Amino acid sequence: MKRIFSNKSNSTKVSFIQSIIKKSGIDYYQKDNQVQEIDKPSDEENWVRAVLDFDFMKLTDLRNTYEIKINSDDPEQSMKLAAIDYYLEDYVGSYNYLQRASWQYYRQKKLPQYFISQVNLKYDSQLAKINSNEKLCKELDKRNEVNLDQTFESLPLVERNRMKFLRELSSFSISYSLFERIYVRGEKTLDEANSLFWATTGQPAYKVLRSDIKDFFYYEFYNNILLDHYKENTAIFHMYMRTILSAVATPTRASNIHGISSYNITPESLEWFDIFIMLRFTSDPQELRKILDQYDLASIKIDEEARKYLYNIIPNLVTDNKQGNRIYSKNLFWQLICLCGYIKIDQEVFESLLVGIDKLTDFKVFDRHWREIDCLLIAANQESLLSKKTKEIIKNILKKDLEQIAKENDPSSHEKLTQQLLECYDKVDISFTSEIKALIDNKKINIVVDVYQFCSKKIQKIIREAPEISDLVPTPTEYAMYLKMVQNNIIKMKKADNDKIISWLKKQQEDKKYVNDEEENVTLAYCNLILINPQAVKDKEKIVEVIKKSSSEISKWVIDVDGFDYSSFNLNWLLGCSGGLLKVLARKPIVRKNVAQEVKKQFLNRTLDEPILKIYMKYFV
Repeated sequence: MKRIFSNKSNSTKVSFIQSIIKKSGIDYYQKDNQVQEIDKPSDEENWVRAVLDFDFMKLTDLRNTYEIKINSDDPEQSMKLAAIDYYLEDYVGSYNYLQRASWQYYRQKKLPQYFISQVNLKYDSQLAKINSNEKLCKELDKRNEVNLDQTFESLPLVERNRMKFLRELSSFSISYSLFERIYVRGEKTLDEANSLFWATTGQPAYKVLRSDIKDFFYYEFYNNILLDHYKENTAIFHMYMRTILSAVATPTRASNIHGISSYNITPESLEWFDIFIMLRFTSDPQELRKILDQYDLASIKIDEEARKYLYNIIPNLVTDNKQGNRIYSKNLFWQLICLCGYIKIDQEVFESLLVGIDKLTDFKVFDRHWREIDCLLIAANQESLLSKKTKEIIKNILKKDLEQIAKENDPSSHEKLTQQLLECYDKVDISFTSEIKALIDNKKINIVVDVYQFCSKKIQKIIREAPEISDLVPTPTEYAMYLKMVQNNIIKMKKADNDKIISWLKKQQEDKKYVNDEEENVTLAYCNLILINPQAVKDKEKIVEVIKKSSSEISKWVIDVDGFDYSSFNLNWLLGCSGGLLKVLARKPIVRKNVAQEVKKQFLNRTLDEPILKIYMKYFV
């Protein structure tokens, strides 16, 4: 092969070999321990690379260029334009070029390519209809629907015998066969990751699995088989995602017994192709999160090529999102943010992601994607990626978040994100004056209370002196917030207000047999006040007596951890405690002992939820 590629007189052979190699995704060959890269036509590489890098802007420019140069007798050009439109989600444009390519292939008697174009027409006409207006949809309905059985039977017998593999393509038989093979490969990959071996032969199962997935993807991609959105194919890639993630997340283990070493076999990290598959074959952040949720944040390693790939694609997704004309690319950026909360990224990638978030945050983003941003910030904090530069970007995002909250009727959907942004930025200084005043003017007092502890002295003074704060006469729905204001030293407790709240709690206990949310919120707010800022409390004995008579079991536990009957302790109560309250509780030996026992019990029974485990590790270990 080396001789063929190095000899310029073999251009025909080189072109033929390149066309074969290209369709397997191979970029180089090795001979005599030397790696030889295979040059591919730059025109071909341009649009292929644009698809793999999610560079929709470049893909659009290339499409426009190719349309100008298109040759009416060249089916390959028509098919390429059909593929580009498909990846740009212009399914009507893709359908039109497929029709043109199909006719050209048939006229030139290129029957395998003709049948592939017919398969594409059959299945992609459905996408074209979904993405058409009513008039165009009727026009598509008028066109003859492709009958693949008739098409195949109409071919000469010799061609039918030669093209049986394409018949399997049209019925997804290839996908079903591969699904079974990937399942077996996946089982072996996980078996090797969870077992110890003292000797192995052949390639590790995960390498064979990766090779099979790459071959399948490139087989369809380079042959312009535009079916990767169908569940028969996406199921294959989803199975691969789950398997490779599980294998990478499995710790490396080794053993040495009687001088015999054994070890498990796992991939060290994700590759760039794995990142591509996860973004390409999940439809939105929620679907990707379901796959990633079982892993800890910032726990999955990636290799250097994957890191470079991330850094290259981020600007593409940010630019395309700014255009806002493709649903697919809009989701992609937030899928990437979701993924980067679980993989180990560096500061350069984190900064680039933050710049993208800053550019793309608008009126709807915080409500829709707060979870993705929140997880990314938690992971970055955990990995010590917060620098002076990143904090400045976070400051911009926080200002937009507070501005958005002031306008919203119900900003509670992303309060957790606001808290995380505050923790990452540290100090709300005088530059936030307009945002804080807007929150106060729009009666978002509960948010102001949460922000207060992160504010500079000047901003705290503005908050304390605002009439909406200093002159507040709390109603039952504001009692919990009022007590939190007292706890944070924003206001001083008035005896009349305290008496009113205690009387209200007593009335709730008389009127209802079971605790309601408002009652529990107030009793818990009292618990926080008593344990975190006891000097601000008035009539502590009265309050404790009321709490002990309430129907709120969590409040009765918190207010009297030493006298509580732990046979009725519920570990999920930890989820209802603030960070400050958890710090206080964790200092009490009896709480640590009983929490540890319950965590161990649930862990052994495999019923321990991830949020509980995270709280336990953060506050009690």
